[in-house]
Amino acid sequence: MENGGAGSDPLSPFLEAVERPQAVAVAASLSSLFRGRAVWPNRFLLCLYAVGFLDFFGVSMVVPLLNLHVKSLGVSSTIAGVVGSLYGILQLFSSTLVGSWSDLVGRPHCLLVCILFSAIGYFVLSISTNVFLFAIARTFVGIFKHTHSVSKVLISDMVPKKERLLVIGYFNAISNFGFILGPVVGGYLTELEGGFYLTAFICASIFVLNAVVFWMLLRYGKKMHSHEWTIINKARSIISEEISCFN
Repeated sequence: MENGGAGSDPLSPFLEAVERPQAVAVAASLSSLFRGRAVWPNRFLLCLYAVGFLDFFGVSMVVPLLNLHVKSLGVSSTIAGVVGSLYGILQLFSSTLVGSWSDLVGRPHCLLVCILFSAIGYFVLSISTNVFLFAIARTFVGIFKHTHSVSKVLISDMVPKKERLLVIGYFNAISNFGFILGPVVGGYLTELEGGFYLTAFICASIFVLNAVVFWMLLRYGKKMHSHEWTIINKARSIISEEISCFN
């Protein structure tokens, strides 16, 4: 018989020999396992979409206001320019380090740490009543604000190659939608008393929310992983018992 025919399945003799209730139990266990694996990535991707949206939404509320705020602190245009370029310089040198670190600890944990430290940076920005605090805030954000890049690498790791471009396209589109809405909300908040500090605080709160959501999803993922291995072990046990009956 040619390969790929009806009788080419190497498990056919075993399935024919096993009593129907046991075979059904094995099939049900494996079916439950694969259903769990299908649901988990979908929930994970939805969470990453939300992370990308909130990330760009929060950042874009603050970014248009930075230059005006640093000048309002009474520094010269030269100092304002130097402090303004601090973020880009730190991003340039920290991107390689964060990428290497994510290889060591894993993308999810690296992303969680980046979100948390970015939240700290924006919280410091919300109390930056002098240029020194402003520089500290931009230092934190410059070093750790690689959330978008790490998210895309994480998507590349978990999505099959044939679907990767489509999923990353969705991620970029949703993130950019947040980048469109952010300046509108930030501009409105700036008109309020202490508007810049309020906007920066809301941005920090958004990053904290991002961290909490992602952390809860990681905990769910660990429970799901443990549940999958329980099902696998049960299926193996059933198969071993059935094989021993014929030995």
